[in-house]
Amino acid sequence: MISSTLSYNAKKALVKGFVLGVVTIFAYIIIIVITTPSLPPYSAIKAAFAINSIIIFGTALGVGFQFFISSYSKELLSYCRLDEKGDRGKISVKLTTLGKLLVASSAVGTTRATAV
Repeated sequence: MISSTLSYNAKKALVKGFVLGVVTIFAYIIIIVITTPSLPPYSAIKAAFAINSIIIFGTALGVGFQFFISSYSKELLSYCRLDEKGDRGKISVKLTTLGKLLVASSAVGTTRATAV
């Protein structure tokens, strides 16, 4: 059994991402209550969760995950550090490859979403 613990920076970034995801849900709820004056707050929130629950939680998850990645990016991309010789060619190739992978995965995700 492999046992690994998260580093302090990973835990801190994870907590920040979770908190920001929860804040996103609360902001969505506040916007729903404000922009639906014809319904009482409870009914507006209930209707929003009944219709848009996947959007609400998906947005919160996406915002939280994005914040986690951006907070933890130094350790996540640690392989891109310059070595003692200052070889900038290797870092350029690694970052270019990483950029191509991100664009390709984004294009695949968009194709799947539009095809369905």
